[in-house]
Amino acid sequence: MLYRITSDKYSTDKIIVSERFFKGTLAAKKSHVDVSVGSKTVSVELIKDARLRENRVKLSNNVIDELLLPEDVDYQIIHTKEGFRIGPIIGLLMSNSKSSIGRGSLSKMNYYTIIHPEIGGLLVTFSSDSVDFNKKCVDGYYYSDNLTNRKLPWRAGVLPMPDSVFSRTMVSDEFTDKLKEVTNNRFFNSKYFNKWEFWRLVSRDNTCCKYIPDTRLYSGLEDIDYMIENYGAAYIKPLNGTLSRGLYKVTRTGEGYGVQGKQGDKVDLVSNRKEAEEYFKKIMKGHKYIVQQSITPLKVKGRHMDFRVIMQKDQTLDWQCTGIVALIGARGDICTNWGNTSSFEDIFYKAFDFNQQQIYKKKSEVVGACKSICDLLDATGENYGDLGFDVVVDENYKVWVLEANKRHYHSVPLWINDVQTFYQTKSNPIKYAAAQAGFCVY
Repeated sequence: MLYRITSDKYSTDKIIVSERFFKGTLAAKKSHVDVSVGSKTVSVELIKDARLRENRVKLSNNVIDELLLPEDVDYQIIHTKEGFRIGPIIGLLMSNSKSSIGRGSLSKMNYYTIIHPEIGGLLVTFSSDSVDFNKKCVDGYYYSDNLTNRKLPWRAGVLPMPDSVFSRTMVSDEFTDKLKEVTNNRFFNSKYFNKWEFWRLVSRDNTCCKYIPDTRLYSGLEDIDYMIENYGAAYIKPLNGTLSRGLYKVTRTGEGYGVQGKQGDKVDLVSNRKEAEEYFKKIMKGHKYIVQQSITPLKVKGRHMDFRVIMQKDQTLDWQCTGIVALIGARGDICTNWGNTSSFEDIFYKAFDFNQQQIYKKKSEVVGACKSICDLLDATGENYGDLGFDVVVDENYKVWVLEANKRHYHSVPLWINDVQTFYQTKSNPIKYAAAQAGFCVY
């Protein structure tokens, strides 16, 4: 049940509830209880009011003020040994600067509110510089659907420290440690890892290592030579690159190398090793790169194809595959950005003549590979709940997981006009945040 909490200006340090509110609880015989919201707890006198509706609760004005509790939102209330927990208080950490959270940013946050009527509580958007650990509060915006006149449904305010926080931005290790402590490690997607860190972790696991390509941290031409000699070609990628920026394919041409950028058929020919060293030094610009074995992916009409696999936790607290989108590159490109898109099922049925059973088995294999890596990431002790995997199925139908993206594009399902999966992608982190804090998803 969701409760509407209102202030009682005629009392001090009291919580007033209906008689039915106590049914089946230990609180019925108590005269005083603790009321907790986020990291704040207040001890109050417990008052029963037979006239009060079951889904209404009153708190004294001073208690409302101490708990920083807005009154225009419906809440869940959990009975505890000490009293009651009000919530959930779910944080969306979207920026490092409050000044960057404007109307445009808040408008994009609306998609996270789709599931709010089934959960209730406070959905809080905030930045890392707006957190006061001493006062256990954040200066941000909370979702309220009571606004009119076409205003955004977000109200500014000083709000309770969230029970659970979903991170969509990079923050310092010091800030991460503090927020983990105050939320009991319910700060998820906080730990960043680059491509090399991801490979080192997964390569050590006997179950998962078979899904990832051979990879080296670039230290010189010998790393590229090794990949070419063993796999026919090498891919070089920046450690922290996105959208295939800085991606190159390298092949052998006599005593030199052929280097192809991510888009187009143009191949730069480098005649010898000395020139090659200078060439790669120039394109890397002092940044760290990995060198990876070349994988020949399935192609659609000669175009490279890979998959974005969306893995998320929901109210079950376990990993689920929310959706898979096939990404098909432009002709001549060595990657799949800015090409065509399709659903997993459609592309295997139409382009590769798979029957339904074959599609099911291959999809299960892809999801199983990603799930195994998700479980491995969990085993590190970090809290993850929302990951986007880049997956390739090669010409022999072997599954390869290239990388895991912690801040992947939630809009990818819209590229195939799959609005329902997009809504699910936005809703699952909120469900997970509520559930790991102990609250229900109705």
